[in-house]
Amino acid sequence: MPGITGIIAKTPQKGHRRALDTMLGGMLREPFYSSGTSVQDGLGIYMGWTCHQGSFCDGMPVTNEERDIVLVLFGEVHVERDVTDRLKGRGHLFTRDDASCLVHWYEEEGDGMFRQLNGWF
Repeated sequence: MPGITGIIAKTPQKGHRRALDTMLGGMLREPFYSSGTSVQDGLGIYMGWTCHQGSFCDGMPVTNEERDIVLVLFGEVHVERDVTDRLKGRGHLFTRDDASCLVHWYEEEGDGMFRQLNGWF
């Protein structure tokens, strides 16, 4: 079943990677699912996701140019064209048809961006 899973731990442990793989394996039920993991041992973050290939959330994780903002998302967000045009005009690099614009929108608007999201996620 598509979705996200993960572990946030105070200390890194080898068992966390194994547990993440087990959780993700339980979600991979169809051959047409995309999946991936992102592990930040030093931060104690172990993330995994599955989604339909080619969907809005395919291609996780999404980062900004400096790679200091990271997004893992499952679902669909409908971003208005004026928002993506404004972000492109400010020099942000992303694809309009996937979740990559969201990290740049967050850079510009901060937490206020969340009140403007439209979709299911």
